[in-house]
Amino acid sequence: MKRLKFSAALFILSTTAYSQHFDPGVIHLLNPENYPSPQAIRCNLLGDSTDKNKTASRDLNDCAMALCGLPSKNPNVFITNNNFQNYVTPELEKTLSKKINPKLDLALKRIKKDRIEQIKNIEKKLLSNGVVKINMKGMDPLFNTSLSDEVFFPYVKKDISMKRPLKERVKVIVTPPQDASEEFKNQLNKYAQGYEKFIKYNSGSVQEYANEKEESVIAKEYYSLVKKSYMDIRKSIPADQRKELDERVKDFDRRDISLYDVSDFEVGLSNSSAGYKTVNAPATCKDEVACQKIFEDYLSSNKNISNILSSLKKDLNDPEVLKQEKLKCNAGIINASSNASNEKNAKAIFAKVKKQMEEKVFSKFSAHSRGIIKRHFDNSINANNEKSDPLHREEGEDDSTLRELDVAANENLTQNIATQEDAYNELVKLQDSGVYDVGMSLCQGAQNIAWDAFMPYKNFEEDETLSSVYGGMDQMFVSPFTTLNEKAGRAIVAHELGHAMSYVFQDADMSESSAATYKKIRMCATENYLENTKKDGSEGRNTEEDTADLIAYMTYQNEKEVFLCALLQPSSDAKSYVNLEFLEKNTQDTHSTSLYRAYLEAINKGLPTPISCQKSFERHADVLSAKKCI
Repeated sequence: MKRLKFSAALFILSTTAYSQHFDPGVIHLLNPENYPSPQAIRCNLLGDSTDKNKTASRDLNDCAMALCGLPSKNPNVFITNNNFQNYVTPELEKTLSKKINPKLDLALKRIKKDRIEQIKNIEKKLLSNGVVKINMKGMDPLFNTSLSDEVFFPYVKKDISMKRPLKERVKVIVTPPQDASEEFKNQLNKYAQGYEKFIKYNSGSVQEYANEKEESVIAKEYYSLVKKSYMDIRKSIPADQRKELDERVKDFDRRDISLYDVSDFEVGLSNSSAGYKTVNAPATCKDEVACQKIFEDYLSSNKNISNILSSLKKDLNDPEVLKQEKLKCNAGIINASSNASNEKNAKAIFAKVKKQMEEKVFSKFSAHSRGIIKRHFDNSINANNEKSDPLHREEGEDDSTLRELDVAANENLTQNIATQEDAYNELVKLQDSGVYDVGMSLCQGAQNIAWDAFMPYKNFEEDETLSSVYGGMDQMFVSPFTTLNEKAGRAIVAHELGHAMSYVFQDADMSESSAATYKKIRMCATENYLENTKKDGSEGRNTEEDTADLIAYMTYQNEKEVFLCALLQPSSDAKSYVNLEFLEKNTQDTHSTSLYRAYLEAINKGLPTPISCQKSFERHADVLSAKKCI
């Protein structure tokens, strides 16, 4: 008999800044050679970043449309202003009409008044007779830096090679536009130097190119640069703050420090001295006239501030924009109010999926192993329709929502616009979030209502409260999406039960033949990422989640629908899709992208794959495969 040993994933939240954006769904990989008690595995259904809805390229949208059809025709895990009515109960409808919407109307009315004044102030600061005018004299360097990210970042690319010595391992390749002026090229090169320092000294990116011992060397190097700058400007810092910083210098000088420590020290230094520029800050132009022209050209042509302001004014007077903002807020409130799915439906779907898995999946293993899996599924897993913490809606949250709306309706939300820097930052905020953004987390666009999850008992057995509530059983949480959209939702449940199978194969004495069969499935999932074929049989970052997908494909192999199309995010008008990629840009996420997962589902079920998908996928042929594993 044999127990399998492989890696699992645990989700934590993390963010980091600069031009380089990392998604909030960051994972911590467990060493497969040091496998501890299995961690809670939860299906992050999105896979893709959803902070900002990025319009997908036409070929990727053609692929998604051919594979999945129009978003408006399919069930979708996102509650949006186009579909939230499907989830409105009579009780929630009453809350919306009697409590929420009257206050929301007042808030939107107040916001419109503030935004009209705000746009006028932005115009005064950035335009002169309709023409962009930037005054570089006495300009806060941070304004230059924020603009630099937009103006220069498209022309730099990081180049990391582990074959080079540590000091040369990180490089930034500069490719200026063909018609670039000499001053533009000079400033671009300075920007690239700052970007290279950012990559080298940022605690989030150092893991890409250095081991733990090397990271300590880099931290000391970073500290020496920050300390030198501190000593140069020390006298200009207020005495009380200087004393605190001096203490930190003494502390750092006598102990080992991390990149995070130095970064935190630099933030304190930035807050204490108006004259301090961060280690990676791009240098300002030597020629103020030439520098001014670079930014004015960008803001007039590439950014086109005049057009942006005109568009914002138009939105403020468009009844449809106002209507959609109200619907978006309603959708967010409906999502947050969905405490639990239908209990009866949850248990019924769980039973149906379990029966289908017995026929299509368990049958692949020996009689001995089938018995172990079936007994665990029958006796040790409970279908639960309540949200697991921290997703459960807190008691009294409706009151909090109403208070937020009261603030939006009665307080001036517009920031004071004293400088060109303020004006530009406020313009960017308006463009990104929309003129009617009420500053509430519930009104921030598409909300995910699929929180299906599998949680093994061993993860909470030491918690007396949870152990008592769950009665010593693994929990299969079933979401409102799944109980209201059974056909697509049952594939999500099958994916979660694929994680349950993973735990059984780790913990139970399975037959040699069954262990070999299951390992073959996992290795096939592993090898879809070609870098994993060079790892001497060890698993990859995506193996656990991709294997759970394969179990779901296997369970419903004869079904002609691509169920994972439900994970593709619709645009706000539901006429196309956003955030479409085959390859995950966040290299730390354990989930493959939603489009790649849907494509693999079609392949593993033997369904026709659209030509548009094949062509788009070919661009990643050097790093991705699309093997039929079942």
